[in-house]
Amino acid sequence: MKKKILIPAALALALAATVGSAQPPATSPEATPATETNSADEAPVQTVQVRGVRDPALMPYEKAYDFLTRLRKAGDGRMDMVIRILSARTQQPIPDLEVFLQGETTYRKLALSPEGFLTMVLDPAYLKDKVAILTNKPKGAIVVEYYFVPTLPADGLRFADIGASIAAVKRAQREVLPWYLRPFMGTIREVMLCYPRKDQELLVTQGETVVRPANIEQKNMLSRNTVYCAVFNEAEARKAPDSLVAAPASPIALFR
Repeated sequence: MKKKILIPAALALALAATVGSAQPPATSPEATPATETNSADEAPVQTVQVRGVRDPALMPYEKAYDFLTRLRKAGDGRMDMVIRILSARTQQPIPDLEVFLQGETTYRKLALSPEGFLTMVLDPAYLKDKVAILTNKPKGAIVVEYYFVPTLPADGLRFADIGASIAAVKRAQREVLPWYLRPFMGTIREVMLCYPRKDQELLVTQGETVVRPANIEQKNMLSRNTVYCAVFNEAEARKAPDSLVAAPASPIALFR
């Protein structure tokens, strides 16, 4: 399954209080990457008069900026994090949910997919404007989930890429996550390439070509659907880093 951090209000505030300062610095196809960097020509508006609710399930912007910037640096392009917002009552996406940044001169609505995946914009100008992350829902109406996902090349996938992705997420756990959240994550040792159907086969080539069926049943935590996976571990990645993996189109990449 995807490695998930579920952070209710108390943990979100604790996480925000413990992350330190940092300098500004192929996920799963069904998930939206957690961050995007603002371009220079996207200037904030001059005046803002919008009301919203600051929900404790969401980190303050300056802490989210710091956390996600450090995570991006530790991940080194080999892993990413996706953020999902759900209803605290139903554990399902909220169709009319809006999440936005508001400061003295800033108002920006954040991209939110129908499945509840949020794209956070990282911009030093928003730090300067002391923006808050607000929603249009009552306080306590949402829960926020954070998922680590592998970032793998679409073509020419090698065992070395899989090993590098596992190493990156371990580094992120070690360098970015507070100590009290690490036990919830467990130890990541594998990358799984998964499909909705059980009949998919991957080809692994190291001298000779071997078929590796995607037939291990797992629960995809993002979609809540059953998927069928081929598993690759860090030991075999170290042993044969140049092995090539040919996978059917658009696998769902998960950590385990």
